[in-house]
Amino acid sequence: MRPAPLTALIIIAACLLLVSIPSVAQHDSSIRVRVADGSGAAVPAAEVRIVSLPDLVPLPAPDGTFSFRNIPLGTYQVFATYPGFKNEIVSGVVVIEGKTTDVKITLGKGPPKASDYRIHDKIEDLSLYSRPLSDIGQPPLCPEPVGDHSEWYRFVWVPTFGHPAFLRVDVEPDGAASLITHVWSGAGGYEWGKSTKSTRKLTAEEQSDLFKTLADIGFWTLPSEIELPRNLIVLDGTEWLIEGFKEGNCHVVTRYSSPLTDLFKTQFLAGVAKLKPYYKPAR
Repeated sequence: MRPAPLTALIIIAACLLLVSIPSVAQHDSSIRVRVADGSGAAVPAAEVRIVSLPDLVPLPAPDGTFSFRNIPLGTYQVFATYPGFKNEIVSGVVVIEGKTTDVKITLGKGPPKASDYRIHDKIEDLSLYSRPLSDIGQPPLCPEPVGDHSEWYRFVWVPTFGHPAFLRVDVEPDGAASLITHVWSGAGGYEWGKSTKSTRKLTAEEQSDLFKTLADIGFWTLPSEIELPRNLIVLDGTEWLIEGFKEGNCHVVTRYSSPLTDLFKTQFLAGVAKLKPYYKPAR
């Protein structure tokens, strides 16, 4: 069956139109960034971005290069950062149509920066210190299920060369608080040894010190963990944690060699628990 004359004319016209339109080549204008350290070694885990295009995510490669594809023509600044190194910005990076612009960024070593410290809202390992806690009859961190009306606070103190200590404060419905302490005979960085337990009621002054300090440091909103920069090496120090359980909510804060360590020692070990050698009675 032959096509109708009008249909045939439409087909012919369409074909002529397609022939008359020039083909448009798709040119991929891109930036390829190689990040290296002072020795020339690749830094494949660096963070790289184009300053004026912050939402554009590069494609990383194992050799330490980062490729940004389909970049509008223009002149750009490229930024690179990595924990333990100084931030670097390369200006005047020109993108040409259909070309790949290569950029090399060398990161020099530097002191820790604010961006090097990564914070975590929740503790990643709830089994932390589960063995010594179990040895003294304590549940692991943030145990479930627990009554919604319970309120307690637990403190673990682990100095490398000193005696580990554990405090637990249970708050009764009437507001009175009782204290359980365990102090081990060994050292936190080695064998902990045996623990000695004691129990007593907290005085009104001790309770005031406890809750005022927790409020002052904003305990319930403190980040659970702070990831130290990779270039910051601490050979020995003190690790501690505070766990709070209140109205069905559990929060854990843990630190290692923190500026808050002295506060923990002064306010909780000495001011609340009256543990020696941290507590020295007035003469």
